[in-house]
Amino acid sequence: MKGLMFDLKIWKALLKKMGLGSKFLMVKYKNDWPKPTIRYPNQVFVKNHLGGICGSDLHQLNIEGSYFSTILASKTNPFPIGHEVIGQW
Repeated sequence: MKGLMFDLKIWKALLKKMGLGSKFLMVKYKNDWPKPTIRYPNQVFVKNHLGGICGSDLHQLNIEGSYFSTILASKTNPFPIGHEVIGQW
């Protein structure tokens, strides 16, 4: 699977907050995400055709907004961004 991911590292977050980091300092492209597993009987695999990056993703890239609702609150890093997806099963 291909996708953009947040690459949250403290030194990168500090550079961004000080205004010294590049626009996409905290983003990486990854093309080897593992295939997800189905854990529950009501889940299905969906093949994505298009994906979008939400405005909240852009705020997270710039470390704006509440730290409780951003990637800084996540225990799992890095992880993919974008949650506006068009697909079929």
